Amino acid sequence: MKFHFHQWLITFIGLTVFSALTNAQLPDLPSVLKSEPAAEQTDDTAAKLQQWLKDAKTAFARLNEPGMQTQLPPGIDNAALDSYRRDLEQIILGISRYQKISNAAPEVQKTLGAALSADKEWLGFTEQPPYSILLLDELVNQQDDIHQQAESYRSSLTIFSRELNSVQEAAEQAEKSSEQLFSAAEANPNDGGTSKWRLDADKAKSRVLATRAFSLQSNIALLNDQGETAKARLSLLNRQIKIVRDKLSFSEEDLAKIKKASEERKESLRKEITTSQNDKRSGEPTSVS
Repeated sequence: MKFHFHQWLITFIGLTVFSALTNAQLPDLPSVLKSEPAAEQTDDTAAKLQQWLKDAKTAFARLNEPGMQTQLPPGIDNAALDSYRRDLEQIILGISRYQKISNAAPEVQKTLGAALSADKEWLGFTEQPPYSILLLDELVNQQDDIHQQAESYRSSLTIFSRELNSVQEAAEQAEKSSEQLFSAAEANPNDGGTSKWRLDADKAKSRVLATRAFSLQSNIALLNDQGETAKARLSLLNRQIKIVRDKLSFSEEDLAKIKKASEERKESLRKEITTSQNDKRSGEPTSVS
């Protein structure tokens, strides 16, 4: 069938969007969008993208040959040439981005496995009660940090799901455009290569959409694994905090240490905010741990 690629793309993105929008309410954790496990990258997908990458690099090199602007088929102008080049660049960058995300998956899953094992295997503290309020303060701070991480995951997942919806809409429009191009090609088989050029450029646009969809799906899978990791860590922390609170002791020295630690955290946050503001003014990228 002539439009099988666009139909496959629309179906693929549609299933991905549906998967991304299927929320699972996790205890003590903001809803995490479900997807397939991050490490599940089929050989077919890898082979397909490798071929697309090879095709894009070959076509991009050809379009950048000296004198290409004078060799364009009838009806193809420099604006169309530039657009084709940009799409080929997006394919190359998009596949590279997807590969980086996929390469991160094993480590993310390793972290998830460790968190699940820690939650399952923990049987209690080695030290005997009563427990110091300093320990409770440390555990609560860890709990707060993980809640913030989980909120960040949820925010990113919301953004990615919206982008997937946009890609799906663009894919549907691309299918309509392709139908018109195929019809024009059939009606004008001897047009000096114009139809073939336009069909090749159209294929590149479709592959840009596909690589975006692959990257978004992989990001969602990674975030889902990170959300499951947060869930496991919170499960363990909740049990630990309950045990410590039930058998708690504290002294004036403990309270002084907590106050000092709190002031140090505030000062560290103030410095991070100041650094971030200065970086924004100077245009430098900001890195906050």
